[in-house]
This record gives sequence, C-alpha cells and structure tokens, in this order.
Amino acid sequence: MASTTKDTYLYDGGVASGTATYTTPLVPIKDYSDLDGTPNMVDITTLSDAVVQQLPGVKSAGAWEFTCNFDKALYTALKLLEGAEHWYAVWFGATGAEGKVSCKGRLSVAIVGAGVDAAREMKVTIARSSDPVLA
Repeated sequence: MASTTKDTYLYDGGVASGTATYTTPLVPIKDYSDLDGTPNMVDITTLSDAVVQQLPGVKSAGAWEFTCNFDKALYTALKLLEGAEHWYAVWFGATGAEGKVSCKGRLSVAIVGAGVDAAREMKVTIARSSDPVLA
C-alpha cells in the first residue's frame, strides 16, 4: 500500500549508551534525505571478461539531513545536542505505524542561506554511527 510523507517526524531517543526512548518529535521537518546507504562496488573484472564484473562492498553510511523552518529556541536546543551520540528515528505516520527507521548518530545544526521572499531555514544533519533499522 502506498503512503505519503504527511505525518513524518524526527525523534531523539536519548543518549546512545542507553535504551532508546522516543516520546515527542525533536523538531518539525520539511524534508529528509535518503535513510539508508548504498554499497560501494568492488571491481572484480578480469582481462578475460567482456563486461565489468562487480560485487557489493561496504555500505556507505551517508548522513541523514533534514530541512526545518528556523526557530531560535529550537536552534538553541539543537545546538546543545551537538557532539553527543544519541538514538534518532524517523517515524512514518503519527504513531510510527507505517514504519520507524532508527540509528545512532551525532547531530549538528546550521542556519542555511536564503534569498528574497523565502522562509528562513536550518539544516539538521545526523552523522550516522550505526546501520539504520526499520521497525
């Protein structure tokens, strides 16, 4: 069954050394990046092959990126999370019933540039330190 991005939330589950506890969304998000990485391709082509031969290698642990409307209070609160490893999750559906993708990572936040007649935004980036898990 298809679904939409309506009711998609970013959660902070607490310090990564403990058990993840997701209670309230961290910040309202406008968009999000790919939540899983793609594997590097290992070239195993020999001189007798007519076509390049490859095997999947180590999976790229791309950072999660989220665009949010700028809010001074939220920005300040997010700055306090920088550097510490936490559990993070993206919930699909208000209760996560359509899926929850979680991982450990370190958050950073930055105010992004803007032009004329544009919303002021900030970018939240989570440098993943574990593989994402879908529940």
